[in-house]
Amino acid sequence: MNVKRIAIALVSLLLLSVLLTPAAYAFDFRSGGKVIIGEGEVIEDDLYIAADEVVIDGIVKGDLLATAEKIVVNGSVEGDLFGMAREIIINGSVGGDVWGMGQKILVRGDVGDDLRAAGMVITLEKGGSVGDALLAGCYALDLRSGSNIGGEVRWGSGLALLAGEIGKDVVGEASNVEISGHIRGNVKVKLSEEEGGGPPPEFFPFAGGVSIPSVPEGLHITDEARIEGSLTYVSAEEADISPAAQIAGGISRKEPERPKAKKPAKPAIGSPRWFLGRLQYFVSLLVVGFLLAWVAPRQIERMEERLKTKPLPSFGWGIVIAISVPVAGLIFAALVIFIGIAVSIALGKLGVATLACGLILDGALFTLFFVSVAYVSKVIVSLWAGRTILAKIWPSQAQAFFGPIAAGTFAFVVLNSIPYFGILVWLLTVIPGLGAMLALRK
Repeated sequence: MNVKRIAIALVSLLLLSVLLTPAAYAFDFRSGGKVIIGEGEVIEDDLYIAADEVVIDGIVKGDLLATAEKIVVNGSVEGDLFGMAREIIINGSVGGDVWGMGQKILVRGDVGDDLRAAGMVITLEKGGSVGDALLAGCYALDLRSGSNIGGEVRWGSGLALLAGEIGKDVVGEASNVEISGHIRGNVKVKLSEEEGGGPPPEFFPFAGGVSIPSVPEGLHITDEARIEGSLTYVSAEEADISPAAQIAGGISRKEPERPKAKKPAKPAIGSPRWFLGRLQYFVSLLVVGFLLAWVAPRQIERMEERLKTKPLPSFGWGIVIAISVPVAGLIFAALVIFIGIAVSIALGKLGVATLACGLILDGALFTLFFVSVAYVSKVIVSLWAGRTILAKIWPSQAQAFFGPIAAGTFAFVVLNSIPYFGILVWLLTVIPGLGAMLALRK
């Protein structure tokens, strides 16, 4: 089976956010094996791309949204860049924010605003710059000497090498940290107690060919380090701080807080318990999806068709449902209580019965809403996503129920497992799924 095609198909769920985002202007969509925006070519609108490889040598006036195995920006993107790929490389410039997910995210050029990234290794090379903040979740963060970040840095990783220039505060958590750069704000670092910290390299599929920087265990402040604010770190061990390092605001070490309660800790990403939890989540969604396909195939088909043909209305109605149903349920409960009390005063036991029946009905409505959010909405979107995936790699099964539900559910569980990004995936699954249920009105 073609591994490259499967990898691209799994991450193509990112395009759901594109399809479900209201657009007030035109956009240009392109696809294929390799999509190149040539030098001298100018795209006046937003550009959406789904391909094996994306190369931007020209200029994109709007936003660039791309999913591919490799994305390379040599030219200019004047808006935001939303990218999901095995490799994202910025040699040119991005005028707005960069939202990236990939095994390797490399900045050699300029990012005008924020860089928000999740992946295996995130690197800013010499000459690479970020105009404002960096928010990163990764295995290794590598900010090399000669790189520049204008705003604050917030990160969570296993390894972190901070050798560049940072304009504001630094807040992060890792097990291995080395600081040798110039930081104009305060530094707050929490040292992970688990050896290696963060998701291990094997957590990232198809990770071959990605080099990981070497950082010794613990916190190390080198001779070249210059911190204009204070250094505060949480660690059971003393940091290795060079006498030549300049720390203007003083140094403070705090002992790690020990949990007072004996409740089970949340399993670390990549641990056996974590994988078991993910497997249980996948199986529960799969069972519900198969039951719905077996019991109500026509209704599921209608909801999936509405999502496919009316993505924007589904997203909009999903927001309305997500807000209005809980509010309406609370208002209904308040009315039931008020009426129940009034009837009890006037008619005695009949009021108690009215109150009980009303609260039972309200509870049933809340239960139905919970089931819709927790399961049904995800099954609908998983069916749509699974059919999209199988249409590319197994066309003969694309219009079935069980294969697409399994493929789409697997893609959802994998993407939902990614720290921070998983929240966005959850929202972009549940909200349009709720809106697609309006197809049942017919």
